[in-house]
Amino acid sequence: MKQSSLQGDDKYKLVIPLKHQGIDGRVYTRLDCVEAQIRETLVMDADMLIERARIQLIDSTEYFQEECLVYLIREYHRREQLQMVNSLAEILLKRCTKHINKQVRKAVHPRNVDDCFNDILTMLFERVLDHDSDRGDFAQVRFWVFLDRLITESVKKLWKIQKNDSDTSSLDDDSNPAQLEIEDKKIPLDLMVVCRDGLNALKEPYRTVFILRHYEDWQVESDDPNEPTLSCFFKKTPRTIRNWL
Repeated sequence: MKQSSLQGDDKYKLVIPLKHQGIDGRVYTRLDCVEAQIRETLVMDADMLIERARIQLIDSTEYFQEECLVYLIREYHRREQLQMVNSLAEILLKRCTKHINKQVRKAVHPRNVDDCFNDILTMLFERVLDHDSDRGDFAQVRFWVFLDRLITESVKKLWKIQKNDSDTSSLDDDSNPAQLEIEDKKIPLDLMVVCRDGLNALKEPYRTVFILRHYEDWQVESDDPNEPTLSCFFKKTPRTIRNWL
């Protein structure tokens, strides 16, 4: 049976407003272009909507913003049209997979990339599909910033686990992230030993900030809101990060 679009029920003919309030007390609002795209979908049938959502050319006037896709995923989930939810979620995932992998690979060992990736997706859809709270509202305001916050949260959890593991494992254990990063640089053995000893002597957060800056090329700060930075990662001012380094 052909699935209906959001036009099929009067209670879905209006765009549902967001509920979350920012630190200034104002309720979140979507961009005008996102609101306009959502209103367009109210008169589309399901096949037309999916065909439109699959457009990948960002410069196209037909391109659905990610914030619009998040809204649609939530609304079809509310209506229990799971096939539409899955189709739209697959489209959203295809758009952000490369970005997630790129950021995660900068921060974690290759063997932990898949676990970190899955953790990020779990958090993403848990919040987007949570109809009992406003945890996912920001994903309809600035999706890529929302996603980067999830990436940072997941990487932090992994780093904490790695730190706890390093406290109970030997320096030569191949689970030690500092050792692995140094070996990747293929530096002379005697210098590698010195670097291992030096990194092992550092306490957190100095050890982690050093590795991210000098081995993963993370910036202290950046004008690009989508670029992970040390200041954002540790929630400290750039001046504090520079003092640590």
